[in-house]
Amino acid sequence: SDPDTIFVADRPLIQDIQFTVLPPTYTQEDEFQHPGNITDISIPEGSRIYLKSQSSKTLYSAWVMLNEIKHDLYVNQNRFSGTFHITEQTTASIYVQDENGVQNLHPPHYRVSIIHDSPPDIIIQSPNRHFELDESDFIGLDIQTSDDYGFSDVWIEYLVKAPDYLPQDTILYKRNILEFQIDVKSQLIYHEWNVSEFSLAPEDELHIQVVIADNNTLSGPSHTYSPILIGRYPSLEDLFNRMEEDETEVEEYGEEIQ
Repeated sequence: SDPDTIFVADRPLIQDIQFTVLPPTYTQEDEFQHPGNITDISIPEGSRIYLKSQSSKTLYSAWVMLNEIKHDLYVNQNRFSGTFHITEQTTASIYVQDENGVQNLHPPHYRVSIIHDSPPDIIIQSPNRHFELDESDFIGLDIQTSDDYGFSDVWIEYLVKAPDYLPQDTILYKRNILEFQIDVKSQLIYHEWNVSEFSLAPEDELHIQVVIADNNTLSGPSHTYSPILIGRYPSLEDLFNRMEEDETEVEEYGEEIQ
């Protein structure tokens, strides 16, 4: 057969891949670098990724495939770059094409996972879940809370419940708690509440929940509800029984010292 010439395609190679992760503004987290030789990338939910790299040859185009969707990159000679927004777990592959229409043979692949913004944690240190109201008409709330990035609001939701044999007030009321700091990720909140305005009578109850909202501005704040706290004003029977118990203790103490 006649001799022929075989031309070997000089394919472009991708070199020096650099990722910069740009977290959402509300997190107040600094941007950070991710090395191009590590294929698993974890980013806060709602982040953008800035990609910068270069090729061994002058380029005609470059693009990244995110879950099989093409996103074009900016090209300048042999350099290329671009920013893309990641909203879910994603696979990313990087492609380049030189001026002769030749593409890179083995595009680098990456797996991008999302670090979700968790709802706040809340612990009510006092009062107990069941506690007694008294003539002071005072409730002191000790609240311990933490969140990934911070808070936007704290409030109390409560019901005023009369004894079952009386008409009920079914309105769910709200009371704002202002003694919190938006940007402090872990904090203790102390709130004093004077409940004298309710003119509580024997056997009345306050059913209380503390609600904390984080500062997520992407999907909206996550809310965490405390367990229901029940403050009960003692009945007349409870008060009489307590008086009898006190009198008995006094009598027993008097007998002991005789």
